[in-house]
Amino acid sequence: MNGERFYTFKVASVRFFALDSNYMDPAQLKWLETELKNSGSDWKIAFFHHPLYSSGRAHGSSTELRGLLEPLFVKYGVQVVLAGHEHSYERVKPQSGVHYFIAGSGGKLKRGNLRNSDFKAAGFDQDCAFLVMEITGDQLFFQAISCTGATVDSGFITRPAGDTKPNGVSQSTTRPGWGRRETQMPGYPARLAPNS
Repeated sequence: MNGERFYTFKVASVRFFALDSNYMDPAQLKWLETELKNSGSDWKIAFFHHPLYSSGRAHGSSTELRGLLEPLFVKYGVQVVLAGHEHSYERVKPQSGVHYFIAGSGGKLKRGNLRNSDFKAAGFDQDCAFLVMEITGDQLFFQAISCTGATVDSGFITRPAGDTKPNGVSQSTTRPGWGRRETQMPGYPARLAPNS
């Protein structure tokens, strides 16, 4: 972090943007827009604490933060956003081409935290869980695994080939059938995913 509240780094074709969602000041927003615009990376993934969309009873969606960040994510083609804050797992239906995940139950669980919402694609609040992701070319594979080793959600997101325009928004879709075909995510045992 080099003493910074927000920063970026690149691994292979993936550019990560770490943000301080506790204090989204104008300087951070200006920095984020500049970095997103100049990225040119195939994949752009942002991560921070407070979720823009959440079906959690404890906290819910950070709508003010959503108003500040989501227009930039859409404009500059961020494909995936990771958050915590809620102590449960949730995958949100793509919002304007952006895929949102909450992975906040790795260390502490808030059992029964999730309620129904129009944007919830999948969720798990019955046990602690963690999220694994792997990018291979134009596909991002994801798998949410409970502490008992059960797969509670899985699938993949496809990034259209050649979509590196700063203003281009990925029209990718999550295909939950990946886990149900009993194929396996590289390095993980094959499991059947629940319908989502």
